[in-house]
Amino acid sequence: MSTTLSFTNHYLLVTVASSIPAGGGRRVLWEEGIKGRKSSILDILIPGSGLTTEDILGIRYIKRKGQALLQGASLLQKLWTGLQWRLDGAFSGPVKKLRRQWELGNDEINTDLEEMDEDSILDTDASWLQQSFDAGQKRSNHPVKTSEEKSWERLLRSIYYAMCNIIREANEDSQSGSLNPLPFNVVPEPWYWSSKFATTPVPDATNSHKPDIVLMDFRLKKHESGEKTWADVLTNIEITKSELVQGKDIPIFLGVTTKGYLIMRDQPWRRFIILFSIANLQLRAHYMDRSGMIISQPLPINSNAMHFINVLNAITLSDLPSLGFNPTGT
Repeated sequence: MSTTLSFTNHYLLVTVASSIPAGGGRRVLWEEGIKGRKSSILDILIPGSGLTTEDILGIRYIKRKGQALLQGASLLQKLWTGLQWRLDGAFSGPVKKLRRQWELGNDEINTDLEEMDEDSILDTDASWLQQSFDAGQKRSNHPVKTSEEKSWERLLRSIYYAMCNIIREANEDSQSGSLNPLPFNVVPEPWYWSSKFATTPVPDATNSHKPDIVLMDFRLKKHESGEKTWADVLTNIEITKSELVQGKDIPIFLGVTTKGYLIMRDQPWRRFIILFSIANLQLRAHYMDRSGMIISQPLPINSNAMHFINVLNAITLSDLPSLGFNPTGT
């Protein structure tokens, strides 16, 4: 892919000279380069909530073991240096066994839930292939260090699970006057975050790209083989420890743009998509439609934990039209 970079009126215009996207060059607007900017596209796309820092500090990692739920460490840590998301050691300390708090009763999606065993909403136990062994031992000695993408997947799934429970509990306790701190009153059909394609390319006849984290919806059109494609991806998150502003043509930017194009290519019913990058723990939203892209100002996710969760909720708890799906189906 070749790009032409030019600065005009304090913002960056990127013209993609290749076939991404098809039909000629498209412009990309970087908010952080606009002089005098007072608002962000995040202010338009992301609704606020009544969540507090204490609410988030109370959320813990969750994974499934058989029919039980295991509760691990807190997702957000309050350190002397400030708040910090816990990406390592989710279940290295004491683990609490919980009774499953909710069951999805919609018979129409039972088949999809069964398909989600491997890529379920919650983590399952690691396989022997993911564990290390001492010489001569038949049982694992200790788990291999979790990949960065898997750590993010675990964090995102636990947040999603906790937010769904907040909505369910508020609905169940509505008669008692319990307030829902979220701007969403209905739990959507089950979606899930997956790092499956971080090491295995999304099946595609013309490209071989590996998104770090994808949000999937099993109800989208699937091939007869059950193989998941770009047509099944709701959004994508690219993750790097690099600083995005230090090189606006670095792979993470080009990767987000390319994968956004592939999603829209295979989903002609999408009017727009909202993609994300996390560069050096700074989140950016990449709003992409069929005329170009707007990249939001960076959001440091440690010091803005509540805003970070609000961003995730706007994607995982919204209805399909809010994610760019054409409600007319045309």
